Amino acid sequence: MLRYIFAIALATILSCCSGGRYSAEIEYVLELAGDNRTELETVLNHYSTNKDDSMKLRAAEFLIINMPGKYTEEYDAPWEDVAAALYRWYDIKDKDSLLHSHGIGKPHIKEDVKHISAKYLIDNIDRSFDSWDKAPWKEQIDFETFCEEILPYRIGHEPLENWRQKATMTFSDLQKFFDTNPDITIAEACSMVNRLLPRFTWVTYPVPPMNYSMCMATPRGTCDEMCALAMFAMRALAIPVTRDFTPAWPNSTGGHAWNSVYIGDGKHTSFMGTEYAPGEEHLGTRLKKAKVYRDDFASTTDVSDEYNDCRYSASVPVDKSYGNSEIHLLSAGKRATTSVAITNAENDTARFRNIGKDILYAPAVLINGQYNIVGHPFMMEASGRINVLSGNNGYELLEIKDIGFEQSMLFRMQGGVFEGADNADFSDRKVLYTITDIPTAAFSRVRIPDCNKYRYVRYVAPNGANGNVAEIMFYDDAGHKLSGQCIGTAGSWYNSGSTCDKVFDGDVYTAFDAPQGYGDYAWAGLDLGHKSTIAEISYHPRIEDCRPVEGRTYEIFGLINGSHELIGRFKAHGQSIEASLPGNTPLYIRDTVRDMESYRYFIIRNGKQIWL
Repeated sequence: MLRYIFAIALATILSCCSGGRYSAEIEYVLELAGDNRTELETVLNHYSTNKDDSMKLRAAEFLIINMPGKYTEEYDAPWEDVAAALYRWYDIKDKDSLLHSHGIGKPHIKEDVKHISAKYLIDNIDRSFDSWDKAPWKEQIDFETFCEEILPYRIGHEPLENWRQKATMTFSDLQKFFDTNPDITIAEACSMVNRLLPRFTWVTYPVPPMNYSMCMATPRGTCDEMCALAMFAMRALAIPVTRDFTPAWPNSTGGHAWNSVYIGDGKHTSFMGTEYAPGEEHLGTRLKKAKVYRDDFASTTDVSDEYNDCRYSASVPVDKSYGNSEIHLLSAGKRATTSVAITNAENDTARFRNIGKDILYAPAVLINGQYNIVGHPFMMEASGRINVLSGNNGYELLEIKDIGFEQSMLFRMQGGVFEGADNADFSDRKVLYTITDIPTAAFSRVRIPDCNKYRYVRYVAPNGANGNVAEIMFYDDAGHKLSGQCIGTAGSWYNSGSTCDKVFDGDVYTAFDAPQGYGDYAWAGLDLGHKSTIAEISYHPRIEDCRPVEGRTYEIFGLINGSHELIGRFKAHGQSIEASLPGNTPLYIRDTVRDMESYRYFIIRNGKQIWL
């Protein structure tokens, strides 16, 4: 995901010269175009004949100069067949047969520079300027921002279409509203459009690049597709919107993308396309991250300093052998290590600006495709202090009660719904609360604004989640925990005993796991016996039991000198492990019986186990 592409400054773009000669930048692209050269020249000539089109000519030059590397990725099969085949991608073992049954082969790549038409580019440029000229906020948008965040004819690698015309027609009522309300702000306009976009179903399977029509017809995809739809709709209405992203979450190979809208005076405000308005909290602002980058048409730029939690700087020593080399900053998780930034070392020191806090990092060099750590790992603390984990603080005695296995079931509550009803069959159900984000491996407690009283309450898990939830507690408006008779989907996964009553047993290490064939929208709830106000709900997701097992041997490793070294083997007594371990060192634990390891590193701080 991470790319370091440097922008070609607009100021250096030279217009077509008289006598049919072009600037070196444009001539380079025209040569790449081959037989499609005449199409690109048609665009340039179209805007060269009238001096009133000088701005449009500059816009055309901008698009053409930055066209190399842009392409369409598409299948021969109709989109509905592609979408249908991908709907249960991870549930089908024989993927080749799945693709064959829908007539889907391999995607085709069509480079824009060799295939784009003059008609398409001219129409895109004209419509972009038309919408910009009409926008009440036109004077707040400089030409560079216009070129990067309104003008581009594509978002990613989607099949090209006349998306500006379609989106303008779809939101023509909003366009009229904007025309008659000159005081509306860019952020307000962005919020209005975002509220009208279809709600997306998040998926984790690979989704082909989708254009505007595909996103509107099939609102199912990853954060990238959600961002794309917002950009299509808003750019068509001259709302300058782009895509921000973090290359990878800490300790993960996966990153996340969201949108950012330009609000004037050189400032952007982030939001999540199809979900959250500008200024509202979303995953990109709530979760900790190492760096943030912005994808524009001409470049990918570092915008970490626009996010409050990414304004820290660190100067760290590196191995003298690489004292003046290109140094990568690794987000050094136990499960995944990802390069999130690059700098040039000077005098055996690497300085990284605008990085996130409370994340484990390590300086490294890239040699033959492999990262070699060339300095001590370090933590950037919220105070701005750099905690270099050099492992030179001696040994400390630690009581370990948590092995730190990966909690892979948390996502199964995202999209789950709490409902209240007066009828036992929930035919009159009302939604009390919807879990929109993946919860943490802890209790979450939420206020319920609904003041009505209900006899029956329940949690309905999302499709495919098998009803997974560990604990639920309902509270009345006096703060009293409500009790009642357990009701819900009967049975358990292969008669494991993980029935719906486990949701109310007070033990976070037991959970409801619905029987095979009943995993979609399985539910667990209570018959309260009388009507009661539901003022608060507390819930805990299904988790992996991370407690040590009596008598079992565990191995503990440390990240020392860039590699994992065995510290020792220790036997659990009761549900804890007592071990003497090196301080100021990233550590992890291996269960020798289950052959499972800690999901994250931990360190010892003030005699306690602190997970990184």
